[in-house]
Amino acid sequence: MQANMDIQFILDEYAVVAYLVDYINKSGRGISRILRNCVEATSSQKTSLKEGLKAVANQFINSVEISAQEAAWSILELPMSKISEDTIFIPTFRQEERTRMLKSKDILGNLDADCRDVYELNIIDYYTKRPKKLEQECLAKFAAWYELQNSGQEEMKLLQSKKYVKCRTKPKIIQYRKYKKSQNEDEYYREQIMLFTNWRDEKKDILTQDFKHFFNENLEAIQINRKEFVVDENMDLEEELMQRERSRAIEENEDEITEKSLTSFEPVLEYDENELFGDISLDMKASHGKEFSMFQPVNKYTDDKYREIIRKCNLNQRVFVQHIKGCLREEPIKCLDIMIQGPAGTGKSFLIDVIEQTLIRWFEKPDQDPTRPTVLKLAPTGKAASNIKGETLHHALGIGLSKNTCLSPSSITEYAVKYSNV
Repeated sequence: MQANMDIQFILDEYAVVAYLVDYINKSGRGISRILRNCVEATSSQKTSLKEGLKAVANQFINSVEISAQEAAWSILELPMSKISEDTIFIPTFRQEERTRMLKSKDILGNLDADCRDVYELNIIDYYTKRPKKLEQECLAKFAAWYELQNSGQEEMKLLQSKKYVKCRTKPKIIQYRKYKKSQNEDEYYREQIMLFTNWRDEKKDILTQDFKHFFNENLEAIQINRKEFVVDENMDLEEELMQRERSRAIEENEDEITEKSLTSFEPVLEYDENELFGDISLDMKASHGKEFSMFQPVNKYTDDKYREIIRKCNLNQRVFVQHIKGCLREEPIKCLDIMIQGPAGTGKSFLIDVIEQTLIRWFEKPDQDPTRPTVLKLAPTGKAASNIKGETLHHALGIGLSKNTCLSPSSITEYAVKYSNV
C-alpha cells in the first residue's frame, strides 16, 4: 500500500525500550503550555510554594482526559508500573556541593552539644569503610553489586561499623553527576577516577592528585571497570535529550496554532447518541448553511512561514529535504519509497510537514486551479492521519466501509477532476 505508515524501525533491544518509554512519557498536546501559564500566573500573584503546587496539580488534573479503566485503576491504588531494575545515585559532586541527610531527632538528641557527626552515612562513606576483602573494588562496582545488612559474614563487616555488606545476584543501575569533558575537563577526570579506581581517603587519594595525569596512568583499569556500566562511549545522551526537547517544543507550538485555528469555528455540531446512522456531510451542510465539500482545501503556507519552518530544521532534516529535491530533478522522476523513523517527539510530523510544503511549491504551476491539490498526505488510520495533519485513505479516495461498495460514475469523475494535478 502506497501510504504513510506509522512504523518504527527497530534494530536492537535498546531501541524497543527507548521507543516505548519515550512514547509513554510523551507529553500531552498543549499540556506543557497550560502548566507554564499556570506557573506564571501563580508567580505573579506571589503565592506560597504549597499553594502554587496545588494550583499546578489542579490545572493538570482538570486538563488531562483519561479512560475509565485508568481512572478506576488509580482510585483502587493499584500500581501503575513495576520496576525490574534497582537504581542507586552516587553523589560525585565536590564534597562541599553534596547534599547530606540529617540523622533522626532521637539520635541527634542523644549526641553531645559539640558533636559534629550529625549526618547519615551515604554510599561514599560506606565505600571508604568497605571490608579489606573488597580492597580492589571501585566505587561504581561497590555501589552496584553490594548492599547493607545488619548481619552477615565477619569478613564482610564494614570497618569501624556494625553493618555488613552482601553481594547481590543482580547489580543496580548506577546514576551519577556525569560531567562533560568538553565543558569541565578537571571535574570529568576527577569523577572518572572517583568512580572507576579503588581508594580509601578521598582527600588524600584523589583531591591531592593531578586529575588528568592520574587518569592517564590508570587508564587501562578505568576502561575495564567502565565497560560494565557504560554501554556506548560515543553516545551523548544529554545531546539526544536536548534534540528531542527541541523537536517536542516545535510540535507543541504547532499544536497551539492548530488549537487556535480550531477555536475560530463558531458552529458546534451536536449528535443524538441514540441515532444509529448519520451523515456528517449533511449535518455540516445544515450547520454551515452552505455546500460542504468532501475534499480538503489546499494547505499551502505563506512564503514567510515556509522560510520559518525551513530555518527550524536541524542539519539532518535539511539534508533530507535537499535529497528529495535532488531526486525530483532527475528525469524521469522515480517513485520514492522513504521511511521516516524515530522515537516519539523527535520531529517526524514536523519533517513531513516541511516535505509537503516543499513538494507543493515544486509541482505547482502558475496557471493551475489553486483549489486542486498537487500533494496528498494519506494515512491508513485516523490517528496517523491526525498526527501528520492529513487524511485517511478511506476519506480521501472515497473508499467505503464495505467491500461491496464502489464509487458512482459521477463521483469517479469528481475525484479525477479534483486530483488531476496530483
